[in-house]
Formats: sequence, C-alpha cells, structure tokens
Amino acid sequence: MKNIITTIVLFLSFTITAQKLVNTDKILIKKFNEKEELSRMNKGALKILYVDRLGVLINTLQYLPITNTFTEDISVLAIPLEKNNLKIIEEQQIVTKDFILKSINFQNTIIPYSSKEDLIDAILFYEEIIKNIKRNLHN
Repeated sequence: MKNIITTIVLFLSFTITAQKLVNTDKILIKKFNEKEELSRMNKGALKILYVDRLGVLINTLQYLPITNTFTEDISVLAIPLEKNNLKIIEEQQIVTKDFILKSINFQNTIIPYSSKEDLIDAILFYEEIIKNIKRNLHN
C-alpha cells in the first residue's frame, strides 16, 4: 500500500513538474515584432519585451535535448520517470526561477544605460532564436 501511495504521489508531483517543464504559454509568443514597430515604442515597453524574450529563452533552451515538441505531456519527455530525475528537475526549476528573478532585477538596472537601437536589435535577435526553436520543435 505504501508503494502505491508513493507511486501516486511521485506521478502527481512529476505531472505538475512536467506541466511547467516546457512552458507552452511562454514559448508560444503570439506576436513577433518588426524593427519599425519597435522603433515607435518607448524604452519602458521595449524593456518589458526584452526581459520577456530573455525569460522564454532561459526557460526553453535547457530542455531542448529532452523534448522535441511544445508539450506538457510527460510521456513524450526523453527521461525515465525516476525519483532522482524528478528531484533534479524540480531543483532546476527552482534555480531557473531564481535566476530569472535576479536577471530581471539586473536588466531593470542595466537597460536604462543601453541605447534604444541596441535594445531593439537584441529583441529582434531573441525573437529570431525563438522562431527557430518553434520551427524545429514543430518539425
């Protein structure tokens, strides 16, 4: 009975973890931008876009080797459903969240010193990477 309960708890916690593993809401950016459109935006709006795209990349790149699709379905992940794997993934999610929060703080401090043109170029660059990831994962 204890083994069944442990298995159920592990499965439920791994399912919750897997749902956040590849955050489909974040990677499925609904709108990509053109340079002209970005040039009409103020620096505050550009900062929000930049930090958002950076967060998408941080959350996504580390998981590319274990999934080939935008999914939250645990069965398609290329990892065994073992306690140690679950623990490592959960720890990584905590570390990633902390890194993103610290990165946002850093960006909020540093971005005001950047030029608007460099910020626009960085957003466009990140968006191209995200488009490529989306193309490759859907193929």
